[in-house]
Amino acid sequence: MSPKKKDAKKAMPETEAEEETAEEPVVDLLVGKEEPEKPKDKVAKELAGEPGAMDEEIERELREKELAMWAPRTKLGEMVRKGEVKSLSDVLAMGIPIKEVEIVDSLLPDLEEEIIDVGRVQRVTDSGRRMKFRIVAVIGNKNGYVGIGEAKGKEAGPTIRKAIERAKLNVCEIKRGCGSWECNCGKPHTVPFKVGGRYGSVHIAIMPAPSGVGLVANDTGKKVLSLAGLTDAWVSSDGHTRTTLNLAHALIDALVNTNYIKVKDRDIKNLAVMKGSGSNEK
Repeated sequence: MSPKKKDAKKAMPETEAEEETAEEPVVDLLVGKEEPEKPKDKVAKELAGEPGAMDEEIERELREKELAMWAPRTKLGEMVRKGEVKSLSDVLAMGIPIKEVEIVDSLLPDLEEEIIDVGRVQRVTDSGRRMKFRIVAVIGNKNGYVGIGEAKGKEAGPTIRKAIERAKLNVCEIKRGCGSWECNCGKPHTVPFKVGGRYGSVHIAIMPAPSGVGLVANDTGKKVLSLAGLTDAWVSSDGHTRTTLNLAHALIDALVNTNYIKVKDRDIKNLAVMKGSGSNEK
């Protein structure tokens, strides 16, 4: 055997060892390395209600452009556009139904929305099953105004916008105060008295709580009450409360019922009763 072949055979294990040592650190670096998270879809962000799904500044600019190009189609809309009606409390006092979303946008520009329920519904036809989204949205300015809306549609994005628009058309005014005997702060942080509401099989009772207790309710109750402007309250419920739609409607019904309880003048002052976002009720 020639000396060149012997040298080649001797060199082979050395090259293999070099290749193995060169590959080892690469394997060590890859072991235990987590894969980067994939970006979520825009629709998934909207359905989850995560912040950042739509830039707030862009959304404000779009609203301002829509209000600038708004052509009222109702008498109430013309009155709001001309400036004859300057508050939503006056609109609700008239008893005229709100048919245009721009009326609420112009009178309450600081509204916030929250998606509280996303479901799939289906209808069986001769051609098969047709699936749709059912979205429940709640809006409020955290200062005495709250509304709820429901919509169904094939696509998630348009259905969410439709639910928010319906919630704006169903906006209502509530009363707040300091109705707990353990607290005499004089600030409208809770309900002024115990109120109840119902929707379907769900019965709700909202009781005033002292300042610092917080909202003692489930996640849906906290979202609805915080958008209405309450920071402290005790909530008790009865019925099939796992149905988010019925629970949210029952909470709104209880808040609206604060307007139908008569209160004496001295109690209005003692309980610091405030209607909407205005001053103490007269």
